[in-house]
Amino acid sequence: MLIQIAVTVVFLVSGVSKLADMEAFQKTVTEVGVPSRVGYWFAWSLPILEMLLSVAMVFEFTRVPGHVLGLGLLLMFALVTWHVLRRKATIKCSCFGTLVPENFGPTTFARQAILTVGITIVLVDGTPFSWTTVTVTDWVSSITSAVGVVLLYVLLANYHRVFREKRD
Repeated sequence: MLIQIAVTVVFLVSGVSKLADMEAFQKTVTEVGVPSRVGYWFAWSLPILEMLLSVAMVFEFTRVPGHVLGLGLLLMFALVTWHVLRRKATIKCSCFGTLVPENFGPTTFARQAILTVGITIVLVDGTPFSWTTVTVTDWVSSITSAVGVVLLYVLLANYHRVFREKRD
């Protein structure tokens, strides 16, 4: 349950944070090579898709399709990351909007791999899960833990960025 909630929270935070700083995300979309004629549409639709997937991952009847589509989205993100790294380009990731100001790099792949493993575990486990039978205590502890993991990642990424800036 914790993995499922964590993945859901990550997709939700990612979508919301991109919408919160759409200008930066549109710049990233352009820099990675999305043609300008579809870039605006793509930049708006991707965060909305992430938020819709997070909602789909919550309900039992859409949970499996939501996770499968989430895997597809992560594959697309991995291909974009590979493309950027292959070009040796320095491009802001905007994966979490301005929450985590970092460039595409190995940590981007690591984050995608962790999310892919998480979604795969949820799908392979196959244990019937009903969000309505979860106790309030389980809800609160799982959501708090998932948000804590996201916040820890944001904190560490920003600490790393500040440390790197001071070193340079």
